[in-house]
Amino acid sequence: MKRQFFTLVELLLVIAIIAILAGIAIPVVGGMNKKGKETKARSEINAIITAIKQYEADYGTLPFIPDDKPADDIFITSKDNTDKYDEVMEILMNLRPDGADFSSAKKRLGNPKNKRYLDPPSKKVKVGSDEGYYFLDPWGRRYNIALDTGYDGKVNLAKCTDETGDNKANFGGEPVGTASNPNYLMGKVFVFSYGYKGPAKNINDAQKNYITSWKTSK
Repeated sequence: MKRQFFTLVELLLVIAIIAILAGIAIPVVGGMNKKGKETKARSEINAIITAIKQYEADYGTLPFIPDDKPADDIFITSKDNTDKYDEVMEILMNLRPDGADFSSAKKRLGNPKNKRYLDPPSKKVKVGSDEGYYFLDPWGRRYNIALDTGYDGKVNLAKCTDETGDNKANFGGEPVGTASNPNYLMGKVFVFSYGYKGPAKNINDAQKNYITSWKTSK
């Protein structure tokens, strides 16, 4: 039986069809991947908030070890300062990033009951040059946690910044609360991720891609 071969035209047609299908599939798969990460981030944000509230129920205070008596604070990732966020995660996970025995530090970090409130990552992750059990969002960044450490029942997100003052959360000018208190959120604990685009570059981009505990999914 004589073997049939594809003609050049037929081969080009097949290649063109494959290219068209690939062009359709890639954005769809990318969108599904983005949506999946956003869903995971919301789940982890809820887990952090639940852990903090359970900690407060046990100890009567928020899991924060201040050097002084601050008003509202926020833990925002920056290359220069991540200590406070990592300390809060150590308290909630009852686990040091290097996986070492936590018993010697648990009293200093405010968890004398040696209780785990938040499940740590199943394996170590890389953060810059460090490797450890760091609690990160699906894009490899630390979550941002705003706590009402002033205990006045609200948090002013317009003033949120990291300890060095060089990494604004970019909520200023963007109403997050009510009409009478546009910059305030009423409550004790708020968590957000910068999302897939990362920190906003200017005030007009503020919040658009952030995944926050106070807004429902888009």
